Amino acid sequence: MARLLSLILFFSFVYNSVIAQNTPDFVRIKTKSGRIAKTILPGNFVWLTLKNTYQIEGEIKDIRRDSIFLQQYQIATYYTPWYTKDYDTVSRYILAINYKDIRRIEYTKYKPGKRFLNLLGSFMHTGGAVYAGLNIVNGFTKGIPVFKGENLGRLGIAAGTFATGRIIKKRLNPSSPRKQKIEYVNMQ
Repeated sequence: MARLLSLILFFSFVYNSVIAQNTPDFVRIKTKSGRIAKTILPGNFVWLTLKNTYQIEGEIKDIRRDSIFLQQYQIATYYTPWYTKDYDTVSRYILAINYKDIRRIEYTKYKPGKRFLNLLGSFMHTGGAVYAGLNIVNGFTKGIPVFKGENLGRLGIAAGTFATGRIIKKRLNPSSPRKQKIEYVNMQ
């Protein structure tokens, strides 16, 4: 009986160590300096920007053989018998992408302020440029000195607004030149 118990314990330890060795492949995102920013595993929700600037989002189902397999859903709108809109998943499919084709990975699931900041950056960028242009055109048509006195301060504020909007848009743009190094780690 003691021999059977020791045999069962031995095989349970061997089985657990074999199961522990069965870890999936994963992808690391490194910064320019080489610091690991994030480790992407199956089950994570990601936004990918490919080298041809095509953007894809989805849940990672599997990572193997230098490829990331994304689960994607096609969602369509339909009308109910009470003439209200509803959404339903029409189809789902898995898309395989080689990790070398990925330019950038955005990995946070929730981005609460990004939409507002992107809109604010666009308004500031456009508003600063339009105000400066109108100010210069009005100065020339009315005979007011454009680059002197009080008007110069207004043009400076417009230029500052334009530059701030440009910086906000550049920082939030997923295809901005801030590079990531994407590294595939094979665990088999």
